[in-house]
Amino acid sequence: MIARNMKSILENPANGVIRKMFEEGALLKKKYGEDNVYDFSIGNPDLDPPAEVVEAIKEIAADTSPMCHGYMPNPAICRRVRQWQKKRRLSRVLLFLRTA
Repeated sequence: MIARNMKSILENPANGVIRKMFEEGALLKKKYGEDNVYDFSIGNPDLDPPAEVVEAIKEIAADTSPMCHGYMPNPAICRRVRQWQKKRRLSRVLLFLRTA
């Protein structure tokens, strides 16, 4: 669920969403104090992750089983992407031939 004031910002890209989120974070820090606001507005958290999170990441990263960290195979998506690419290439070739 998105807060009403954030929803209006997100619905209009011209509002400069990132800038407004940064400004909102600055206002909240002034209002509640910097130690009471966690600012994730730019995707660069200003605090370290909990030790449990770091350990979980290490544990997952240590798994070397085949394709553990690879993309899940999905033939239907691959087929659709190939079809889209084929149509796109064909339309570019036809456009080139028309303009040549």
